[in-house]
Amino acid sequence: VRRLIAVSEKVRREAVGLLGFPPGRVACIHHGVDAGHFSPDPTGAARERIRRGLKIPLDAFLIVSVGLSPAKGTETLLEALALLPEKAWLMVLGEGPRAALMGRAVTLGVSGRVVMEGGVDDPLDFYRAADALAALSYYDAFGLTVLEAMAVGLPVVASAAMGVSEILSPGVDGLVLPAPPQAREAAAPLMRLMEDADLRARMGQPVFDEPFSLHVL
Repeated sequence: VRRLIAVSEKVRREAVGLLGFPPGRVACIHHGVDAGHFSPDPTGAARERIRRGLKIPLDAFLIVSVGLSPAKGTETLLEALALLPEKAWLMVLGEGPRAALMGRAVTLGVSGRVVMEGGVDDPLDFYRAADALAALSYYDAFGLTVLEAMAVGLPVVASAAMGVSEILSPGVDGLVLPAPPQAREAAAPLMRLMEDADLRARMGQPVFDEPFSLHVL
């Protein structure tokens, strides 16, 4: 291998430190996102349509997450949801062990506030229906869903175990959790976002810089 491209500085460090690649042969190029497609919906039409279709209250504080594999931290997110007021709901996109996770939701007493939608071809309108994105992965080389959600205008709560956390400005466009994420540590920033509409508005402003647009990359 003459040259290795890493999708994050996290992966670049791992390639050098764990795999023994010469530092001069490993470059970092972050993922980009199609900001022309992933954009806010000023009409609010998608928010109402998705919520009505999934029987989610229009005034719920809706957290969206993507991925059901154990590494995605969905069980931790369910435990965090149990610490939040009943106004908080969780919508999870993706395929995986839904029955086991819904069983856990039943045990925690939050199954009535959890929607597991399964795989979707395009998550755009599901992002638009939400109030925040939570990404609690125990490991992720990058975490493209965080960029997609940011482009739509969602405030994000992300684990420091994700490569994407290195491009977030905590308190400006995202809130970063220590790794591995724990339920109480996840619940606190989600509660903060739920209670502070001004913070949601500030953090939800699309702050997408040119370096992360696909046409630049």
